[in-house]
Amino acid sequence: MAKKSIHKKSFKLFASSFAPLVIVTIISCIVFALITSGIIRSYMTTEASRVMERTSERVMDFISPNVTNIDNLVTYAEKVQDFDSLDYLAGVLAKQLRYTYALYYGTATPLADGGFFADSSDWDIDEGWEPTERPWYKDAVKQNGGLNYLEPSIDADTGELIITLSKAVFAPNNTVLGVVAADITLEELTNIAENAQISENSKVYVLTSDGVYMTNADASKIMTANYFEDCGLKVNVSAFLDGKQKVLIQNGRYYGVNRIGESPWFAVVEGPVSDFTGRARFYMTAIMIISLI
Repeated sequence: MAKKSIHKKSFKLFASSFAPLVIVTIISCIVFALITSGIIRSYMTTEASRVMERTSERVMDFISPNVTNIDNLVTYAEKVQDFDSLDYLAGVLAKQLRYTYALYYGTATPLADGGFFADSSDWDIDEGWEPTERPWYKDAVKQNGGLNYLEPSIDADTGELIITLSKAVFAPNNTVLGVVAADITLEELTNIAENAQISENSKVYVLTSDGVYMTNADASKIMTANYFEDCGLKVNVSAFLDGKQKVLIQNGRYYGVNRIGESPWFAVVEGPVSDFTGRARFYMTAIMIISLI
């Protein structure tokens, strides 16, 4: 009986000494977890924003030289309405940029009525084809001097993703003289997206305003598949792509979106939250073990 009593007292002594330590350790770990969670969320949001902004900047850096070419040709066309001069200048400007597929100018006067079409690619115009009837022309005129972005498309001849940018040319009396446009191959967008990782298992995409892939490691999905049908993100697409930068966490994954400049495109980043929380959990476990020892 004496031995049992001693053992019982020893256990009570041990429990009374050890229990508070366990309780303090658990509470400390909970507090640490809460603080760490807030820090990780803040860091994750900051990093996602940084990557999206950097991706947007790189895309616009890629597009900007083509916009400059368009502006230069617009400025010249405002002063000179001569086929040979504009055709020559379009060729010179287009050769300066690797990704310019074609730089061209169509007059407001239809070809059938004596207008002309100057083109850096020396494309043989199909019979009956009219620049003024093309979407790149009509949409640019509606922009009233602003830059128009035509929906990206896959070129039937090369299989490359191409975007057409266009801008109207106006006379001093504000009548339309014509439209300058550039076809740009967008293969560089994939490289930009692939080099913009935020974490080990993250992915970055460039999307159209409807959520269609402009970049994807699976080339068959470019301009055919929709990101929101693949990603599992439950969100109102229009609200998500409203032009405002945002980062969401849903089902253990983070999702961020940022509009790319003044274009109708969006940079989207996604990945598992565990890319950020894994190390924190390791430290929290180590602290608990050390505390108990």
